[in-house]
Amino acid sequence: MIVRAHKWNQQFIAGKTTREIGQANDIHHSYVAASLRLAFLAPDITAAILDGKQPAALTVVKLYKPLPLDWPTQRQMLGFAPV
Repeated sequence: MIVRAHKWNQQFIAGKTTREIGQANDIHHSYVAASLRLAFLAPDITAAILDGKQPAALTVVKLYKPLPLDWPTQRQMLGFAPV
C-alpha cells in the first residue's frame, strides 16, 4: 500500500488526477485519494512498516483514517511513540 501510494503520488504530482490514476488501475478514484495520504507518513514509520517492524496493533483501518501531517502526532496515533 505504501509503495503504491508513493507511485500514485508521483503520478499526481506529474499532473494526473485521482480519477485518471484510478481508471488506469481499475479502482475507484476515492481509494486512490485515500491511499495518497500514506505517501506522507513519517519516514521512520514508512521504514518500519516496509521492514515488517510496525506495532502489532497497527492495522490497515488505522492507516486509512485521517492522519495529521505532523510526524510526532502520527507516531502517537499509530503506536510508534509513547502516548
